[in-house]
Amino acid sequence: MRGNIGPDTNAINWIFTSAAICIVLLRFLSRFRLSNFAGWDDLVILIALVLVILESGVTSYAISQGLGQHINEFEDPAKLVNALKWTVIADTPGIFVFSTPKLAFAILLDRILNVGKTSKALKALLYTPAVLSVLFSVAGCAVWLRQCDPIEGLWDQTAGAECLSTKVYLGVGLAMCAFSGFLDFYYGVIPILFISRLNMDTRRKIHISIMLGLGTVGGVVAIWKCTLFPAITVPDADVTYASAKLIYATVIEGCVLIIAASIPAIGPVLRVSLDKVASMSGRKSRSSYQQFDHGYDSNSHGMATPQVRSMAKGGENTGMEMQSMGRTQNVGEIVAETVVDVDVTEKTKEDASHDRWL
Repeated sequence: MRGNIGPDTNAINWIFTSAAICIVLLRFLSRFRLSNFAGWDDLVILIALVLVILESGVTSYAISQGLGQHINEFEDPAKLVNALKWTVIADTPGIFVFSTPKLAFAILLDRILNVGKTSKALKALLYTPAVLSVLFSVAGCAVWLRQCDPIEGLWDQTAGAECLSTKVYLGVGLAMCAFSGFLDFYYGVIPILFISRLNMDTRRKIHISIMLGLGTVGGVVAIWKCTLFPAITVPDADVTYASAKLIYATVIEGCVLIIAASIPAIGPVLRVSLDKVASMSGRKSRSSYQQFDHGYDSNSHGMATPQVRSMAKGGENTGMEMQSMGRTQNVGEIVAETVVDVDVTEKTKEDASHDRWL
């Protein structure tokens, strides 16, 4: 068993946090600069991102104080108390990291699938689990911070605090993990049920369902996180070591959910970027042809040989065929089929409003 996983935990946290920051920046660029459209889900995603950054930042300081080391490696009791204190502080934002993005998922699916105009019952089924998840996190945070009275008992055994049985926190923690994982799969399956009834080809239905169902990856992480909880609640638990694993699992889940909830919104950015790449590639191809067409042969005193001209003419035809293929399969259209955004899905709302879901 490794002696210190603090550096690894710090690296994992910031790799995933950086990826989430980049995707969210693309999301805001798409919403505010290209689509001129923003919603409540953007605010919720921003809050979730701030929580992830806070979790990673506090964890970095906690690692500098000893988080990630085995508890029996602390020679100075004062350093152990300080490490446990910052471990508790680092754990706290993570309680909300995995629940907040679920509310963004509910808002996003409501807008895309037009649930609110088809059935109030279905709208309740969409929002109620997400709200319950946030409330569950509030309750979990209360249990986490009020396990001991006074709170100093969480990190200082000499404080003379009265603490709840670790079985209570273990039960709450496992329930939160299980519910979080269930909702990740829940919000991944809902789009499939709705999109299967829309009037569009099967290939596009599959692409859209995959894009909206990426949150199920967070469900897999949640299941893995459930297996880590018992290690911090057993008697004589190696808290500083086991908590580091739980923290980076929480950060991974939160970042995966933030990214999954943001990918459907960055379609305009990808379309513009890929269209520019396609346009630049087309200009480069034409430029290469022109240079090739005016190529010189050293044995012809500056005159292009018949072979070169013949090949250039063939290259012209090939270039025209490639341009024709580019028009037939426009890059923007490909992206529109694989990355769902509000502009694309607005076109399906009219079809969705005519369907009766109940």
